[in-house]
Amino acid sequence: MKCVACQSDDFIDRGKYKYVHGDAWQKYAPALRLFECRNCHTTQVDHERLNLQKIIEYYGGSYRGDGHSATSAGGFEKKVKRGLGLARLADKYLDRAPREFYEFGAGHLANLEAARRLWPDARLLCDDADKNAISGSDSVEYVPLDQLDRKVDVLLMCHVLEHLIDPVAELRRLAGYIAPGGILLIEVPNKPWLSVNGQKSHDPHITFFTRDSIALMFEKNLSDVLQVKETGTSGEIADTGFKYFIKENLRFAKRRFTKLTKIDVTNPVAAPEWVFETRPDDKGATLRLVATKL
Repeated sequence: MKCVACQSDDFIDRGKYKYVHGDAWQKYAPALRLFECRNCHTTQVDHERLNLQKIIEYYGGSYRGDGHSATSAGGFEKKVKRGLGLARLADKYLDRAPREFYEFGAGHLANLEAARRLWPDARLLCDDADKNAISGSDSVEYVPLDQLDRKVDVLLMCHVLEHLIDPVAELRRLAGYIAPGGILLIEVPNKPWLSVNGQKSHDPHITFFTRDSIALMFEKNLSDVLQVKETGTSGEIADTGFKYFIKENLRFAKRRFTKLTKIDVTNPVAAPEWVFETRPDDKGATLRLVATKL
């Protein structure tokens, strides 16, 4: 087994993989363990034990059926705000207005809606999306990458890389579809294995990157085709400070208490205002990387 980021084979066995919840994933990928790279601190399952075709089958079917919803109610505008933060990051390094904006693994289409608002003249394309979402959109085209008639100016991978068995090989393939000077934009969770492995999720990740390790992956394996311009994390909540800290912890306690005691919350605390600006630190909920095609 090799580290997907730095190619080291020096790992610490961190024990049983307990992040996932759902019978389907357990069937496709049973008895997984987590391994932390001693060199760069990327944590991953043993990717060699995963069957690529079975993983594709899972994400194409049971993944959403297990409980994951790409069009979760009430969250679309929040996702659009995240998409606007990502699109502005790409715009920072583009020397032209994009003709094509392509999302690899588009899901709910919120990022493409954000691109439409920022660049109304851009052609919006994707390879995969929630069927309910794409059927209601007349501004997004479904076009598999190998059927593109020209290279794209922006290619976005938002919460995709952490699901891939061989992220370097896939990134090298995707780079071939980006025009010279175009942008590759990536967002992945900023979740160290220690903080998530006791959780139960319908959204299983097989690699847990750090800000340093995702940058190192590009430096060691992709620097001949992609030049990293910026890495950072996303700052999410606009309302900050001690008052907000107390309010959010009370909200969390109320949710936990409600779950445990089956009491209905009739007057829940209003959702906070969300922003998704990129910050030059390691504290945000997600990691971001922007690179230009050489």
